[in-house]
Amino acid sequence: MMGEPWCKSVAELRKLTDWQIKNLLFLPALRKAAGSERTDGKKLRQRNPKKMTKKEYFIVGEKLGCTPAMMEKQWADAQAKMGKNDASNS
Repeated sequence: MMGEPWCKSVAELRKLTDWQIKNLLFLPALRKAAGSERTDGKKLRQRNPKKMTKKEYFIVGEKLGCTPAMMEKQWADAQAKMGKNDASNS
């Protein structure tokens, strides 16, 4: 509660009842966060991330300074976690 932009000091929070904290501070913040409205009036963009291909993964890895062997191992580990074989997305 005290780290948010509208932060309240400890002294201010001590003056509030549990009901006030919950219903006047906490729940409105949750509703606002869950809503699709932004403060600037624009709609939130629906996220639909594109799956990265193996070639794209290696290009990004090279830019970050990874070795091909390191990227190959990480790619195989990631595919195993997702339940896929190495041949998919290549």
